Amino acid sequence: MVLLALVARGGFAASAANDALDRRIDGLSADAKLGQLMFVSFSGSVSTAGLDRVVSETHPGGVIFYERNIATAADVRRLTARLRSSSTLPPLIGIDQEGGFVRRIRDGVPELPGAMAIGATR
Repeated sequence: MVLLALVARGGFAASAANDALDRRIDGLSADAKLGQLMFVSFSGSVSTAGLDRVVSETHPGGVIFYERNIATAADVRRLTARLRSSSTLPPLIGIDQEGGFVRRIRDGVPELPGAMAIGATR
């Protein structure tokens, strides 16, 4: 019940960082706010000027990496830094890494069981 009351009041106490983020979002155009609702992907394993332009113009809320984009944890760090530097609001970074058979990054990332294995444990 306490949690519901906190949510009804607008969440937990706002921090200065949240206030700054709210001001940045309020300053976005309607198109940029719409972009925040999108998750985008791209071809290749490097961030190009074209991708930087799309990110800076559309302000996507997130970018997802697939096998075609990354091979190592260092690739994730490099691409994430590049994408975040070309965006007004840093996008949420997602990765197609469910575990089990779908593992895009193998080196330096612990192997987790897949959904079927977890489901079998009830």
